[in-house]
Amino acid sequence: MVHFSRRQQTPRMSAPSSHSLKRTLGIHIANAAAARKALTNAVALAKAAQSIMLEGLQNAETSLQSLTEIRIRTEALGAKTQFGGVTEQDLKRRLADYTLHGVNVRKEHETAMDDAWKGWRSAMANIVRAGKAQKDHDEVVRELRRMEVLYRGFKEFEGSVSGVRSSIERENEEVCKEVVAIASASQERLRGALEQMNAHSAAWEWVDDGVRKAAAAARRAITGVE
Repeated sequence: MVHFSRRQQTPRMSAPSSHSLKRTLGIHIANAAAARKALTNAVALAKAAQSIMLEGLQNAETSLQSLTEIRIRTEALGAKTQFGGVTEQDLKRRLADYTLHGVNVRKEHETAMDDAWKGWRSAMANIVRAGKAQKDHDEVVRELRRMEVLYRGFKEFEGSVSGVRSSIERENEEVCKEVVAIASASQERLRGALEQMNAHSAAWEWVDDGVRKAAAAARRAITGVE
């Protein structure tokens, strides 16, 4: 018995319904709009976070200057015990004032650095979100290109698919440019801020240690005042 094999052919896609195509295109349009909105929000939040970060850094630097002044005054207080003319009670009062001022400055500094770090982390997170939004937008364009291939030959639908794809693709190019520009500028700014925060923390620890040593030395000196 002889068996005849049939040549397998790739089945041609059946004509889609107008309603089905409109629904599919509507989904892609909505997804593209959602991606653009996510990008816009992420960019706005990244910018706001960087402003918070920079303000926190500025406040932290102000606190460091205040702590440096406290150190200088505390060291000078210990020296005054050698020249006389100042009572022990007056010296103790001044030292107590400097100590209290130092407590307040440390609290202000802690708040400022918390703001700076929170702003830095938030900016980084939103830059990542902006990148994801771009990828989501890219995916919509890729899917529409695939639809163009599938619907090729169906003249009544080719124009609709191509029109939507062309419009969203132009938007995608704008999205890419915006993300690249923001990411490039932000990464450089955040890298610099990270270096600044690390250097600031080291300087703060050094000055703070100096304040504590100066206060201890002043207390010992005041005890010997007659």
